[in-house]
Amino acid sequence: AAHRPSRTCVGCRETGERHAMIRVVREEQGTSLSLAVDPSASAHGRGAWVHPDPACIAFALTRGGFQRSFRAPVDVAALEREGTLERAREAMTHPTRGAEPHLEAG
Repeated sequence: AAHRPSRTCVGCRETGERHAMIRVVREEQGTSLSLAVDPSASAHGRGAWVHPDPACIAFALTRGGFQRSFRAPVDVAALEREGTLERAREAMTHPTRGAEPHLEAG
């Protein structure tokens, strides 16, 4: 059996497969650290993983999951304000929503 990498959710603290989670990375903006969703899940540097579940996302944002993972104070307000985690969650839970239907030639 092939090894499947697992990651710990910063919201609920349970493990899950990386393909089923959202990766968030830390970005430096001036003197503060902000967070951004990493859709490729392969950006350089430390990443934090969260289940695409609204409860996990809320726990990660309000209970310090991202700060604990990055071992530093981070600006989570940008993630909430811009809705990037919510858009990533929607894309994972409804992958075909908003996509054009594929038509077969012939």
